[in-house]
Formats: sequence, structure tokens, C-alpha cells
Amino acid sequence: MISVRSRFVFLGTGYDDYQEPLQANMIELEDCENIPGFESFQGKVIHPQFWPVGLDYTHKRIVVIGSGATAITLLPALATSAAHVTMLRPTSRLFPPRDSLKPLFQGFCPARWPIKSYAVGATIVIKLTSGEELHPDIIVTATGLKLRMAGGISITVDSEPYEISDHFAWRASMLEGLPNWMRSLGYANASWTLGSDTAAQLACRLLTRMRK
Repeated sequence: MISVRSRFVFLGTGYDDYQEPLQANMIELEDCENIPGFESFQGKVIHPQFWPVGLDYTHKRIVVIGSGATAITLLPALATSAAHVTMLRPTSRLFPPRDSLKPLFQGFCPARWPIKSYAVGATIVIKLTSGEELHPDIIVTATGLKLRMAGGISITVDSEPYEISDHFAWRASMLEGLPNWMRSLGYANASWTLGSDTAAQLACRLLTRMRK
């Protein structure tokens, strides 16, 4: 065991578990029950967080569980080679078309993107209903990530365990009862790096003030 002493700790560990994904059969999907017999499925079950390198899904029947950002990103790409792609969604998602740039900026930004675009006509989006039978070769569980704050480390204060969820956070960076401890978290409804940069700037200001 290696012991390291420090007067100040800054954690940039995020809040996800990087060793184990969130299992679809371990969560309560909204408006749905857990998936019975999920472990006995004979085909491939893949979580996008640990996508296997070199996976050949050509002419395969794929079911994607989920309707968030990961699922809607995967579907068009999978539909170009797979025989059939079905999305199972517990709740509806609506993405209305809209201009992403104000007219003032359109003159400065060319309407061209250095990426390939694909039609999604081969993708069928359905709601989960009783009685319908699907026969996939591959199931993709795009159901989210497993939370693991502080990288899973155990925090103790005066030999007593410290639970992050039991304390208030100031500016999402500093925690009640840990004055020399900070964490870096991004925004949930904006760019993640903007929130991380804000936490880093706050840490620099705090350390500079402490030195004085």
C-alpha cells in the first residue's frame, strides 16, 4: 500500500464507473419492468461504453434499448450495415428540426459539414408493447452509465466514513465538511468542459487566496 499526504486534494474522476456498465436488467425502466430472462439471451449483449473493437454487425438484426443521446447516435450508423435495427424506448423523445445558427451568423458559417450523413429509412422505431416478438442477433443496452462518485474511493473524516450523498455541495465543486477537497464536474445541460473549466478556475482562485 502506498500512502500519499497532501494539504489539498482535487479529484478529476468524473462520476461514472469506468470498469462496469449499468446493466439493463438491473434498473427500473420508466413505464417498464425489469427484463426477465435477460441473462439467458444467446446472442451478443453490448453496452456502448465497452463497444467491442472490430464488431461485425453486417446483416445482423439489432435491438437498441434506450432513446437517449447514445441511442439516437448509434441508430443511423448501425442501420447502414445491419439487416434490421429496432429501438425499444420506454418514453418518447422528440427532436424537432430547427436552425442551429441565427441568421446573423449564417453568413460567416458555411452550410457544409466535414462528416458523412446517412439516411435512417432502414431504422424502425417502436414502443415496447406486450405480445410483440423480436428476434435480434445483437442487443445494445444504451440505458445509461453507472454512477460512481470520486472514482469509488472511500472517504473518512476523523475515522468516520464520509458519504458524499449526505452532504451539500457548493458550486458543484466543494463539499460540506471537506474544506481542502474539490472535485471537477461539468454541466448536465451544457458543454461538460465548461463546467470543468469553472471548477478548475475556482480551485486556482482558492489556492491563490490560501497562499496569501
